[in-house]
Amino acid sequence: MNPEQQQPVNYGYGAAPAQSSQKKTFTMIMYGLGVVMVIFIILAVVLSGNTTSSDLSKLYAQQLEIARVADIGVGDDSSTQNTKNIASTIKLTALSATTQLARISGGASDTIIAEFTDTSADTLLEEAKKTNEFNDAFSQIMGIKLNSALTSINSVDSDGLDSDEKVVLDDLSASYTLLVKAFDS
Repeated sequence: MNPEQQQPVNYGYGAAPAQSSQKKTFTMIMYGLGVVMVIFIILAVVLSGNTTSSDLSKLYAQQLEIARVADIGVGDDSSTQNTKNIASTIKLTALSATTQLARISGGASDTIIAEFTDTSADTLLEEAKKTNEFNDAFSQIMGIKLNSALTSINSVDSDGLDSDEKVVLDDLSASYTLLVKAFDS
């Protein structure tokens, strides 16, 4: 070999390409982890949003049912004035709640509304009317519905809610806490 010819520097077996290959591999792994993390975050947000939206839709349907049954108490001839007053307060509270919940959740599907429609309450109230026990039956039914609504309101996971949604839920919780306390006393 001619000494004037330079021989390439030998970095060892695969040393230079291995370093470049390691960097590429490391970069690819980091990109892959980044993509996986982004997908995981998107799925978590989407799934948690659906749960909260579903909870709010169910609350909306529940409020419609409470307003519907309260309307029976308002309009029934066998109701005492006290029952009519209580029923009016409950009805207005529930209708106000449906307005707020519709604004933040978009309402509820017919399927969800049907799930919360309790026709057995109608039957019980009709039977109670025949035996002059409408007021007591109405009080029992509404007491159960109000307690159930308060439990549902307080069980919504507020972590996935924005500040407006949290205000609506806090207001509903406060209103229903007062209704339940007034109803129980």
